Amino acid sequence: MVWKPASYTPMSAMEIYRALAKAGLPKGVVNVIYGPGATVGNELVRHPKIDYVSFTGETTTGKLIMQQAAAGIKRIGLELGGKNPGIVFDDANIEEAVRAIVFGGLRNTGQACGAISRVLVHESVHEKLVNRLAEVARGLVIGYPLDDNTDMGPLVSKAQEEKVLGYIDFGKKAGFKVVLDGGKLSGDTYDKGYFVNPVIFDDVDPKSRLAQEEIFGPVITVIPFRTEQEAIEVANSVIYGLTASVFTKDPAKAFRVARRLQAGTVWINDAYTQPTEGIWGGYKQSGIGRELGLYGLEEFLEIKQVYVDTTGSLDRPHWRTVMKIDKL
Repeated sequence: MVWKPASYTPMSAMEIYRALAKAGLPKGVVNVIYGPGATVGNELVRHPKIDYVSFTGETTTGKLIMQQAAAGIKRIGLELGGKNPGIVFDDANIEEAVRAIVFGGLRNTGQACGAISRVLVHESVHEKLVNRLAEVARGLVIGYPLDDNTDMGPLVSKAQEEKVLGYIDFGKKAGFKVVLDGGKLSGDTYDKGYFVNPVIFDDVDPKSRLAQEEIFGPVITVIPFRTEQEAIEVANSVIYGLTASVFTKDPAKAFRVARRLQAGTVWINDAYTQPTEGIWGGYKQSGIGRELGLYGLEEFLEIKQVYVDTTGSLDRPHWRTVMKIDKL
């Protein structure tokens, strides 16, 4: 295996590599190589000795990898972006839903492909949920990520900070209601990283950029709905289909909606719980193939059939029928 970590996050890969070496994995089985995707990544994808390409990242890069891999007819696995809905029905436990949304939407500062970034809430509980969501999110501690008291750390880079702030600015200029205002933080610890307060927009147009494009930051959009059908249509209206959450006390409704959602993982009354033995992957432009569990292991295997005749007989009906080979 040749592993190229993202340019912005090199150290975790090195620590895992050291742990594997310490555990006695033979040298050369796992290899870590660093560098930008435009050069190192492209060379890896095109190299004739690379049989399978597994990529985790944003969708635009995934499309480029598909193009590069096509020249060598390489098998690929892509785990790409998401614009994931959390659907809150009128019979949901609001406190449970809010805490799941805050965890699922703002963990890792929203820099997670499976994060809840769109909250679809029934109009009858809309105001109650929004107020409580803003209250809980407002209480998060933002600071140094290795401090045990910290709930949210910084964004990964200056470029990502600028992207997130750009979406926040767009949402405000578009006139969407801001129920939790945020933006760049400064002073003391905040000057040492790219810290951005969480932002919650309410009554967002589901067709707007804010509700359609992956932001990858602490920005949550709230969209009210009236009917179950409307919620499903809005949930499925984006190019992505990685995850979704459904909040309701009605099991029949939960599984009925889950079946119709175009998402590789659907949580019921939960968010971002992912056991290793489960599967992970998306529909539509959220990727190709699956990770984790037996399905994930099989992505890295080739299937072969080996047929052995043990009869020693020359009387093979399929030979005789197709080619009259018994006359030769």
